[in-house]
Amino acid sequence: MVFRNPEHWRLDQFNLICYGSADYPIFENPAGPADFWGTRMFEFTAPEIKEYYAQDISQLMHLPTVVVAELGSASQLGNPVPARFTRISNVRRVSNNVRGMSIGDVVFDYRHLDDTITSKAFFNSNLFEANEDWFETARTHWAVKEWDLLGWVSDRRKERHDLAKPRFFEVDRWPMSKQHDVAVMMSFQAEFDP
Repeated sequence: MVFRNPEHWRLDQFNLICYGSADYPIFENPAGPADFWGTRMFEFTAPEIKEYYAQDISQLMHLPTVVVAELGSASQLGNPVPARFTRISNVRRVSNNVRGMSIGDVVFDYRHLDDTITSKAFFNSNLFEANEDWFETARTHWAVKEWDLLGWVSDRRKERHDLAKPRFFEVDRWPMSKQHDVAVMMSFQAEFDP
């Protein structure tokens, strides 16, 4: 079931934006505008999810996003194929005239939040274990999937040992195991009393 949650990310769905190669500027620039082919929107997406988001694509900005390059991208020459955990905003359709046809492309703004994952690690995740359609890993497309992408990224970050330890307090284990805890620190000064 799909519902609106305009103030927070949904945790049970995410955007999967797959580009043809790692040569696209979205992989090099940490933030900026990007575009995508409107004709490839919602491929490999369940019909009821497609129907919901196709009515108002601006709702896609309420989903966490992973931007990946196709596996086997010829431009990689054996290098890891990049992926980016990303926040998108300002998602909208624009009309382009290509060879006399009006094609509605999608334009959005993005900001990468983590660039330490690879397309191979993502496509080897348990989301795709039961997926026998290998074509999805080798086709430029934008899908909306039901899965906890944020939890997967959090688990991957926990596996890293190069994350900086806190400098101002001690922790028993690092990285910390709970993903939903938040710590807030502030100065104690008179102007903060109210």
